[in-house]
Amino acid sequence: MDYDSLKEQWGDIEERDGLRLSWNVWPSSRMFDSQVDLRARIWICPFCLQRNSLPPHYKDISETQVPPELHVNSTTIEYRLARPAPTPPIFLFVVDTCQEDDSLKALKDSIIMSLSLLPPHALVGLITFGTMVGLE
Repeated sequence: MDYDSLKEQWGDIEERDGLRLSWNVWPSSRMFDSQVDLRARIWICPFCLQRNSLPPHYKDISETQVPPELHVNSTTIEYRLARPAPTPPIFLFVVDTCQEDDSLKALKDSIIMSLSLLPPHALVGLITFGTMVGLE
């Protein structure tokens, strides 16, 4: 896939989800596919190639019944707990500052808009990285 096609694909994902995640820019090759063996009930880590058992709640997984987090189009997943969370929700923004000024301004505007949508009791953190890492 050429770079222009990737940019268009990223644009589609950003339009749908409202954000760009760093894993959207990783190469899409056989080596980086998170392999799932449904018969053996294992998944293979794309980084260390370690074989891992699927969690117990995947017991009914099959070719036709795949959990949402394994769908190709699932770039973001939200989980709902059966009981209320004991702590307020926590949102952590991780920002790569090695971008052009226009991109940083657009990112700043997106974060400000996102902050206005968060619950008032939410905890918010900011991690920036470029040549140095900063925690706010």
